[in-house]
Amino acid sequence: LACVGGTTDCGGSCVDYEVDPENCGGCGDDPSPGDHVCDPGEVCQAGQCGLACVGGTTDCGGSCVDTELDPENCGGCGDDPSPGDHVCDPGEVCQAGQCGLACVGGTTDCGGLCVDTDLDPGNCGGCGDDPSPGDHVCVGDEQCVAGVCEASCRFSEIVCDHLCVNQLTDPNNCGGCGDVPNVGDHICPAGQWCKLGTCLVNDPPVVTFPTGITVAGAGTAAVNGLYLESGTHNGEPLYSFQSGGTTYYLYFDWMNFGWTIGPDTNSYNALYYNWAFGSGIPETGWSTHNGASPAPTVTTNRTFSGHPYIDGQVTADYIYSDVDGDPEGASAFQWHRCSSGGATPAGCTPITGATTQTYVAQQADVGMYLACEVTPVALTGTSPGVAALSEGFGPIMGWRLSHVDTDEYLGVKTVAALDGSIYVAYFPTSTSAPVVFHFDGTTKTLLSALPNAGWNGLLDLALDPTTGYPLLGYVDSANDELLRIRRWDGSAWENLDYDVDAMVTWNVGDVALACDFNGAPVLSYLSDNGGGSPTYVARWNGSAWVQLGPSFAPDTNLLNLDVAVGPNNLPVYTHLEYPGHTIYRWDGSAWSALGSNFNSSQYDSAIQVDSSNTPTLWLQNASTYNIEVRQWDGSAWQMLGSPIDLGFGVTANMEVSDVPTFTTFENIGGDYEYDVLVWSSSTSTWDNLGVFCREDYMAHAIASVLSGNHYIVLESGLILYQ
Repeated sequence: LACVGGTTDCGGSCVDYEVDPENCGGCGDDPSPGDHVCDPGEVCQAGQCGLACVGGTTDCGGSCVDTELDPENCGGCGDDPSPGDHVCDPGEVCQAGQCGLACVGGTTDCGGLCVDTDLDPGNCGGCGDDPSPGDHVCVGDEQCVAGVCEASCRFSEIVCDHLCVNQLTDPNNCGGCGDVPNVGDHICPAGQWCKLGTCLVNDPPVVTFPTGITVAGAGTAAVNGLYLESGTHNGEPLYSFQSGGTTYYLYFDWMNFGWTIGPDTNSYNALYYNWAFGSGIPETGWSTHNGASPAPTVTTNRTFSGHPYIDGQVTADYIYSDVDGDPEGASAFQWHRCSSGGATPAGCTPITGATTQTYVAQQADVGMYLACEVTPVALTGTSPGVAALSEGFGPIMGWRLSHVDTDEYLGVKTVAALDGSIYVAYFPTSTSAPVVFHFDGTTKTLLSALPNAGWNGLLDLALDPTTGYPLLGYVDSANDELLRIRRWDGSAWENLDYDVDAMVTWNVGDVALACDFNGAPVLSYLSDNGGGSPTYVARWNGSAWVQLGPSFAPDTNLLNLDVAVGPNNLPVYTHLEYPGHTIYRWDGSAWSALGSNFNSSQYDSAIQVDSSNTPTLWLQNASTYNIEVRQWDGSAWQMLGSPIDLGFGVTANMEVSDVPTFTTFENIGGDYEYDVLVWSSSTSTWDNLGVFCREDYMAHAIASVLSGNHYIVLESGLILYQ
């Protein structure tokens, strides 16, 4: 045959390999490998046998699927190697070929969240991020009702046309909404006004009490006269009259639902009441003020409890009182952010949504003061009372509150772990045994218990760089001055105790702990031999403690000892002595001084060694209290920046971060203000990370983690992070 039009001769017939199911991609009687005859139900498309998918479905891996609805093949086949993932995540559904949340219970997917558009003020009547016309985000104190943003109304107010109106006094919504059809006419005619939800005719702009009208009680001549309209009071007309140098006011008192005369617009100072209402201003039936119950007050002890940090919860404390003994009902709260604090905070603005007795400080509050406006409400009797603003609390500090403990951390020490977490050691107030715990930024995990120590507050904490676990050293004054050294192995403490009784016949006065890069602990300790305070340095050799060289200054009073070790495993040691301050480094067989002796004016000190074996020394001048930070350059101690004039005390750290960091404090107005300073090698200056504490003396420890962030652990049981 001479087959034309792209067909081929197969067994004497001209066929189209592309579409013929009996000869699909080749002749069906071709003995070569491959079956060119499609199975029943299959069709031939482009020379390939496949399912005959109908109804808008698509063949995906041998199955006919609806790519508009199938979550395994959403918008295309799930096994399609082309860009784009056509398999929906767990919990998602496929709609119009797009994966999305499977929102149930009448909720709607808005930006990846299932929300109730009938109630959610951020997505009211539709998604708040919907670009179509209409704003679906309620503002201010609005609430979402049936998908419509409505104002949050006060007592006696109702929502009319999305606005709060007083149905008792509003002439356009008198007794109900004026725009509601077939429910009665709530719009007062011209010339009428609304009182207690009823339109009234009597509304004289000038009210005359003619001579001879007696108001029951004394002083009728003073209060009787021509009262002229002079403004409004609580939405009602206000009238005034002067007599004998005193201005008297005539107004409607909503607290008692009656007309009132008094020297001011405070109903508790009223002279006369007329309990009639609904028929204009009365001219008869007045009675003396009979001592109606004043509103409850909160004029005393409006203070706070809580912590002035980001994520710190603050509670408004106050004393509620009511002269009639009415119990407190649901008092109202409104938190304010203020520019100044004290007894009368200033520059205050309300914080949207902060209307409960507690408030959690936010980033926007840093540097500002918080104040809470309390409106007392009685369960019975006259209410509400007058809103009053509390004292200012703060300023809020720029450190995040990560943990609050019920116990105090006495003698606290901390060290950074290799994974960005920290270990903390301290003496609790309830026992004489130290406590060590691990903190990962969220969870506090206690390590196993340690022996009692006859509490003395002398402890130190170090990290074993070979395991990432902590080492603890503390003085056990209850056991003949035993130095307890413990190493954590991940599940238990290994006992490396050092009985110094053979060398020290008096008290152990201090201890400092480090660990070399082979995992060998190094400790220094101070003793009192009755004539001086010598110090010693020793290293663990795997089975016993070996003293490194002789003691330092056996006849001199020493203070502030510290020890550190770098990757070269050569300990660096320092102490304060009189006169002078010297730093020593172990060379493998003996101690040698690094540089000359600093003069006797140095008061406090700390030392660290970075990953390049460079020692950094912190010193405080006993005369000026300036803090000097110096680094050893191989031949001399070089100052980092200028002396820091910030106050008193040094707590230094540069463990895993290699960045010199320290804290210090100064006395400001009777309180101590603590700062954190970090060395910037790019600008050769000290950057102040801001105040982390403003109160009485507060022992603390600092750990700088690998991320460049810092933990502050306060003796009060707080852990801060920045």
